[in-house]
Amino acid sequence: MEKVVMIGVHKKFRTKNEKRTTAISFTQSSFSLNIEAANGNYKNAVPERSYQIVFHGLSKPVCFEVNGKKNKY
Repeated sequence: MEKVVMIGVHKKFRTKNEKRTTAISFTQSSFSLNIEAANGNYKNAVPERSYQIVFHGLSKPVCFEVNGKKNKY
């Protein structure tokens, strides 16, 4: 499993050590992507974020789940 932690850098990170991180992990064997809830103490962080995920090299559209609900590409 590969895990990436995204950190948005803001001036308050430098001056007050305020930050918010989002852990994103991908598992090749099950072809699963997990985006965890954001964590941190940055008070002005947006309440929700959206992501556009692109998997290259797929031969056809696949079915996927978001929060446990099946969706079709």
